[in-house]
Amino acid sequence: MLSMKRIKNNYMWGDRLDASIYTCANQKVADQTKDLVKKAEKKKYSSDDILALVNKDSQLNLFRSKAENFLRVIIKLLTVSIGFPASAILLLR
Repeated sequence: MLSMKRIKNNYMWGDRLDASIYTCANQKVADQTKDLVKKAEKKKYSSDDILALVNKDSQLNLFRSKAENFLRVIIKLLTVSIGFPASAILLLR
């Protein structure tokens, strides 16, 4: 008999999002980051490369977070700001 875990894995989605969220210190940094992201595939820039290029002068220019961390932050904000029920948060997690 197949184990429950093996059966469950047949019905699970794979990774659906591989993204980085950039938080910029100002509009100039945002424009520079946007240009680098557009060129990233052609020039083979990774997220780390973009971060290093933009933060060359100051480590405070650009901050990067992975999408899953961003979603956790959004969920926490929902619970605090609009009183989302804890049971709904468990479902989103």
